[in-house]
Amino acid sequence: MHHGGDVQSVQNEQQTDEAEREARGFRPSLRHPSEPAGASEEQGEQSCGNDRWPCTARVLPTVDRRENTIAERATKPCEVQAGQSCKPKTSSSDGGAAPRSIRNQVHESLEDEEATGDGPTDPARSHAMLSRPMLERVSDLPCAVAPVEDALIVAGGLGTRMFPASAMLAKEALPLVDVPVLTHLMHEAVEAGVHRIHLITRPGKDLNAWVEGRGEHAGLRPEVAARHLDPGKDVEVFVHHQVEQRGLGDAIGCALHAVKGPFLVLLGDNLLMNEHVGADHVRPSTASRRLVDAYERTGRPVAALMQVAEADTASFGIVELDGERIVGVVEKPAPGTAPSNLALCGRYLWTEDARDLLNRYDVDTHGELQSIAVQQHWMDGDGLVGVDLEGMQWYDAGRPLAWLQAQVDHALRRDDMRADLEAWLRARLG
Repeated sequence: MHHGGDVQSVQNEQQTDEAEREARGFRPSLRHPSEPAGASEEQGEQSCGNDRWPCTARVLPTVDRRENTIAERATKPCEVQAGQSCKPKTSSSDGGAAPRSIRNQVHESLEDEEATGDGPTDPARSHAMLSRPMLERVSDLPCAVAPVEDALIVAGGLGTRMFPASAMLAKEALPLVDVPVLTHLMHEAVEAGVHRIHLITRPGKDLNAWVEGRGEHAGLRPEVAARHLDPGKDVEVFVHHQVEQRGLGDAIGCALHAVKGPFLVLLGDNLLMNEHVGADHVRPSTASRRLVDAYERTGRPVAALMQVAEADTASFGIVELDGERIVGVVEKPAPGTAPSNLALCGRYLWTEDARDLLNRYDVDTHGELQSIAVQQHWMDGDGLVGVDLEGMQWYDAGRPLAWLQAQVDHALRRDDMRADLEAWLRARLG
């Protein structure tokens, strides 16, 4: 964890990074793979997508981890604005990213073996290396799963309930005391082990600070953890525009052409916190990590759950459980009629069949309930796993009073603010 440092240490870190990049021959070339070496270094573009989701394909540099050289890879995200990080970094005491999970290390080793020319990887061997213990309560079949390398952060809404603030800036930019919502969400996704973060937004919404990073400001407040100023530095970051707001399923569909395998979904106005520290530390939420763990054990899609008071069930989608398997979702049941007190809380892990299911349960037919139809398909089939995030705090940035309560609750849990805030509250309330 990063605990701050002086200006000189920040400068030394930047110089070290530059030296490492020069030593391995880094050049920020965006040449298309089809271009001959030495061709123009300008970014190549080509059209993709469809009438609803206009796209611009851009060639992004990625690291060949076997030879430490830059290989070019074409991607096709909807109106991709930028790709972040040509150099994944390992964990360090100065605030580097958490180590990737074993599943991603295995995945990279398999890619490297294939790249040596030794022949295609044996799928059976890959499955054996990636397999995890099975939750027999869900299935008795052996479980071999693909790695979770992508996280979708859905941030397309206008947030009218937070007007006038959200009319002037993205509500995902609102701070939880001093760290923006979107920064917390990106830290959470990186903690879960993903390689790529997809920000799904709408035209005109400015999220460039999170795409580009603001690491150049690190020296101005050296006590602030550098990763807060550049939360996407250890992953690739893409922006996708959902031109027409047609619900969660439609938003997810906007990014799937740029996604490989299973993926996380994080709603942009929901924070799930199990750590409460000052800006001099980075201790990400483990909510998404727990979903990945459940997926690796079961091979099934996963939804996060939080307990709510019986009087509040009418504000949420409440689940019915059979063991840990979700067998039903009741939208906003009246108090006393809910099947449980566990609510869907804005964290999901969808499996790679999601693209086909979104086509089957299309948005024209199902509208904003498209994502519910997809999850119902899983509930009726092999199963949808629920993970109770007991012990975490659920903060809603979409409602003024709820967000004010979140600020106070979070500050009262922080060692650097608790005493002063408690004293002020006692004096204020008399």
